[in-house]
Amino acid sequence: MIKAKINLYLLIFNKESLKYDIVSTDEEKIVVPSFEIDKDTNLIDEIRKEFENNVELSSRFVSFVLSDAFVENQELIIEYYCLVPYMTNLKNSYLLSTDVQKNYSKNILKVLQSI
Repeated sequence: MIKAKINLYLLIFNKESLKYDIVSTDEEKIVVPSFEIDKDTNLIDEIRKEFENNVELSSRFVSFVLSDAFVENQELIIEYYCLVPYMTNLKNSYLLSTDVQKNYSKNILKVLQSI
């Protein structure tokens, strides 16, 4: 089994700024929810669990879109994004404006450009 890191970009449209805000596990900087898998498992079930750890909404109401997959430092990275409905409550996470970081990671830029 190949070990993989899964990054989950949870985006909420901000009606005031007309931009997307991003769910972050860090209050000061954008750190997207992520987890590792290294065993036989149902990937979508694990993504749904991570989603529900960060957002007070059942994952059955949203879709997860594969954004990218690549190898970095001999580790497989798989990235998904999800558009979360406006006014959804968060848990164990924070909502940050994508403007908080002037130097977006290439991954965040790629996701934002694809929606």
